[in-house]
Amino acid sequence: MNKRLTKEGILFVISGPSGSGKDTVIDSIRALDDSIGTSISATTRPMRKGEAEGVNYYYKTYEEFDALIEAGDVLEWDTFQGNKYGTLKSELDNQLKQGKCIMLAITVPGALKIKELFPKESVLIFNLPPSLDTLKYRIINRGRESEAEAESRFRAAIDNEIPKAVLFDYILVNDDLSETVDSLMAIIKAESSKFSRNKTILNDLHLID
Repeated sequence: MNKRLTKEGILFVISGPSGSGKDTVIDSIRALDDSIGTSISATTRPMRKGEAEGVNYYYKTYEEFDALIEAGDVLEWDTFQGNKYGTLKSELDNQLKQGKCIMLAITVPGALKIKELFPKESVLIFNLPPSLDTLKYRIINRGRESEAEAESRFRAAIDNEIPKAVLFDYILVNDDLSETVDSLMAIIKAESSKFSRNKTILNDLHLID
């Protein structure tokens, strides 16, 4: 019986300001390739209509979330409108051990923390809008926040998030969704084919020591 060759898992971290379209890009990628996994985050916010436990989020009380932090299972977290959102170490570890490619959409500070904790496995991709005017339009027209909250998000993008794009491995300008998805697929294929990420396969074939 032929032995199934093992690949090393890769963690593709998509980040950028609110309104840059991170989730839309990831949804489009997964529609093209359902072998790409996603990491389900934990949150303290209430479940919304149409959502499900373990599909959209792991819904936790504040006490449960803090206990996960204390146990070291929350790699990074952020607070938005009084609720905590965090990436679970157990989620990433399980999928990386299986050699999966994982796509993760998180905040800019969260992405940099993931790079610190998974320096070899992670690839950071900064998702930019085509212009600041477009970004402001997208934030305001989502209708998720008040006018003051939307303005605060826009200022945070300009002052704190976009300047950190220089710390990322790749930049995507999300103007035309189809072109953005094509570019991201090219990044995924190139990173998956790197020699440094395929040593396990070569070891399995006894081609290298």
